[in-house]
Amino acid sequence: MDEFSVDESQFDYKPKYRIFHSLMKNRIKEILLVSSAYDNFILEEDGRLSDQIYAEFHDLNLRTIPHITRVSSAKGALARLKENEFDLVVTMRKLFDSDPFEFGKQIKEIQDIPVVLLLTSLSDINFIPDFTKSKEGIDLTFLWNGDSAIFISLTKLLEDRMNIKEDTENGMVRVIIIIEDNIRFYSVYLPLIYSEIMRQIQLLIQEGVNDYYRLLQMKARPKIILTHTYEEAMKFYEEYKENVIGIISDIEFPRNNKINRNAGIDFIKSIRKEAPTIPAILQSANLKCEGKAYEIQAHFIYKKSKTLLEDIRKFMVRSMGFGDFIFRLNNGEEVGKASNLREFKEQIETVPVESLYYHATYDNFSGWLMARGEFRVASIIKAKHVDDYEDDIAIRKYLAESVQYLLVEQKNIITEFRRVNYNPDSNFIRLRPGSLGGKGRGLAFLMFLLNPYNIASNNSVEINIPQTIAIGTEEFDYFMTSNNLYEISSSQIEEEELIQIFKRAKLSKTLRADLKFILKDWKNHPIAIRSSSIVEDSQFQPFAGVFGTYMISNQDKDINSRLNRVFEAIKMVYASTFSKAAKANSEALNLRIDEIKMGVIIQKVVGLKYEASNHFYPNYSGTASSFNYYTVGKMESRDGNAFIALGLGRTIVNGGLARMFCPTYPKLNIYSDVHERIQHSQKNFYAIDLSKKGKHIINEESYLSRLSIADAKKDGTLYKIADSYNRNDNVIQSGYWDEAHTHPIITFDQQILYDKSFPLPKIIKDILELGEKTMGCPVEIEFAGNFRQNEDEKHSLNLLQIRPSTEIPMKELGKFDDIVKEDILARSINFSGNGIYKNIQDIVYIKSSAFSTLKTVEMVSEIDEFNKKLITCQKPYLLIVFGRLGSFDKHVGIPVKEYNISNAKVIIETGKEGFQIEQSLGSHFFQNMVSTKTGFLHIKHDSENQFLDWNWLKKQKITEEKQFFTHVELSDPLTIILDGRKKIAIVKKPEMI
Repeated sequence: MDEFSVDESQFDYKPKYRIFHSLMKNRIKEILLVSSAYDNFILEEDGRLSDQIYAEFHDLNLRTIPHITRVSSAKGALARLKENEFDLVVTMRKLFDSDPFEFGKQIKEIQDIPVVLLLTSLSDINFIPDFTKSKEGIDLTFLWNGDSAIFISLTKLLEDRMNIKEDTENGMVRVIIIIEDNIRFYSVYLPLIYSEIMRQIQLLIQEGVNDYYRLLQMKARPKIILTHTYEEAMKFYEEYKENVIGIISDIEFPRNNKINRNAGIDFIKSIRKEAPTIPAILQSANLKCEGKAYEIQAHFIYKKSKTLLEDIRKFMVRSMGFGDFIFRLNNGEEVGKASNLREFKEQIETVPVESLYYHATYDNFSGWLMARGEFRVASIIKAKHVDDYEDDIAIRKYLAESVQYLLVEQKNIITEFRRVNYNPDSNFIRLRPGSLGGKGRGLAFLMFLLNPYNIASNNSVEINIPQTIAIGTEEFDYFMTSNNLYEISSSQIEEEELIQIFKRAKLSKTLRADLKFILKDWKNHPIAIRSSSIVEDSQFQPFAGVFGTYMISNQDKDINSRLNRVFEAIKMVYASTFSKAAKANSEALNLRIDEIKMGVIIQKVVGLKYEASNHFYPNYSGTASSFNYYTVGKMESRDGNAFIALGLGRTIVNGGLARMFCPTYPKLNIYSDVHERIQHSQKNFYAIDLSKKGKHIINEESYLSRLSIADAKKDGTLYKIADSYNRNDNVIQSGYWDEAHTHPIITFDQQILYDKSFPLPKIIKDILELGEKTMGCPVEIEFAGNFRQNEDEKHSLNLLQIRPSTEIPMKELGKFDDIVKEDILARSINFSGNGIYKNIQDIVYIKSSAFSTLKTVEMVSEIDEFNKKLITCQKPYLLIVFGRLGSFDKHVGIPVKEYNISNAKVIIETGKEGFQIEQSLGSHFFQNMVSTKTGFLHIKHDSENQFLDWNWLKKQKITEEKQFFTHVELSDPLTIILDGRKKIAIVKKPEMI
């Protein structure tokens, strides 16, 4: 795999649409309208100009509505122009103190801006110089018939002129050339064309995947260039011919300074020589010209037709790429229709090949894609001539692959759900406004990062995020207010009772309808409903794992039954916002509980179905951090660390046993011998029980099973992840052999160390580096995936989460060489934190004689009691435990919650004879401890360079003793130094002070 590198210049949001940001930079925002008092009265009172203009712009979804300043004389206008800046001057002909053309010259001497002459009657046209005479001072002349749409036309027409050069060069924006010299006619005709283009764009961008995309696509609408003479039209055509998608031309107009009756015919004939497929309309008040138009393969429109607008609309839909794509044969027979890219690809794969050749000949494919803003692919297809295809298979394959490329790009865009644009393959659907929440933001950012960067460049690994539906926080607000839940939630009600109240509350009917529409396509695939609070996964707010995550089998045949489980899970996620743990964390961070708005993430669970056990789970899941607090050997903190396990990620994030490795040094062995490696290898894993259907959700494990290695053996999942422990020779042999004298040990060595087709450590390292560089701080990720089942498939790696992590500044805090061992209570080289604690006099420690892995659940209540007492006394304390604190696996440690130990400012995890567990770096519990800057020491039992002086501790005066824990209060405080620079942590006894 090529060395991974990051180009910071590429990190613009939504790189695919960067092109749109630079479009339409020049806008007309301030208009100076110069008209007599009478014309002013007519415009404002009779025509209600301000209201009409606002209504027109609003109806067409135009975001920039110009502001109009009125003056009643040329003198007053010139004075205003000297004081204020304007973008456009619109003047009437009848000004008592100036000729409009002379007035225009005076304006341009003050400000070089466009000047438009607006006529109010047909008779005014007679006073306008003909085409042979100079119209210096006036850029455009229009006839106003009382329709305010003329103001849209003139502003948009001028904006198009102002932006066309830059927008066609930078954004490949399309151009429509209109050739018409009749003021009366183009004054009526042009508003109709603009209005229709805007409405067609409105219809077209209904397919847009989100508001952001739709707004940008509006900016990329075709530019309209109005010309009056043959020479002017040819000049614009030559300059923008690569972008022209249509020509609408009169037949009779000036050429060589005189009226030419066939100017339009000659113009189309001329450009047909090099561009035979450009759609063109010839229009005339003379019906006899219709035949001439058809001879040169141009459409014809009768100027006096009562269906003029409809004729224009049909031309735009059929020939300029707007509307559905109608697949036809040479004889005009319709053989297929597509409304969006997905249908477009389906039709390409099925319609007769004759239809493909027909449309390729006339560049219809590129035109249709251009209209949808897919400029790059459209340009590539346009450049490929119909004769370039080797055979029928080649043309179909090429077109299908081109559209598939666009579908893949569209798949990785945040899509705002609307039934008209719904694509069941979309990776990320946004449902309801409001914040996405922490997890939602992380997933969206991951999708953004993965879209332009092919991290796995060897083409053997597919990296993605699972299909996701994000419910914005506004739905949470609606749920809480419509059910009057805020007051209840802030009360001291028991958690179980609160959950039942939330379960009985009603979610919106529209949410149910929308989810039912989407989830019909997710049948039989297990679903995870995850919290996404606005405070989750923030750098300084430790809420990882505090809120609810619920998985359901989703196996019911009845969609309403499946939907009921999803709704039940959503309500329980909402209820978890007010859980005991959430409230404790909020208090610690000085947050009001009603500040914590909750979003919800609904995802397809990553994994495979196993018939033998009738369960669903991934081949692997894991977590990784770019900053490692516990380094060993040659590892540095910046080398990161990772955990990987069989089955659902619950094993790791809840502190269970898993394979730890360093992405930078994956071959580094952290175990001293075979027995230690076996002791720390995974024994159980979590999976979704597919036999459970329609079951009410009681807790997070309602649909889960905790399976053994024997179950994995039945499912056949061990062969790629396990090695064999040979009991006879006391060695671990590479690979799983399933022989009588061997026992499977989950090591993942085959994938981590040897499988070149799936270099997992390198990919994880690349993703962590990319995350760090783009987030500007250390990051943590969660992932899951499956190994390929055969050589024709790809390995899959699904990223489930990215969040910023807290990097504690590494400062050298003192000298340790002169401190003798007798003066030290505890010493460790495996710790997190950096700082000095001098205010801890209380120690709560585990009693070795009373400790049993069968009684760890009972120990929680004792710790909680001590914690509450010390909170009341406002005393921070040192907590010493055996095993992995905060683990959900009661056999590897005490399963406390953060609120059970909220006043413990330093924690020591240690081992004893026959019981030694690795530190719990990958768990949510550990991450929250780091975020709250709790000192965290891990001391290995019987280690040479780390220890805990139990004898001294047991000699201290006991303040209170319970079944499992003892509390001692020292006469003087401890001095606890965690020096991240020197990689040493020391707890000094009080005698040293």
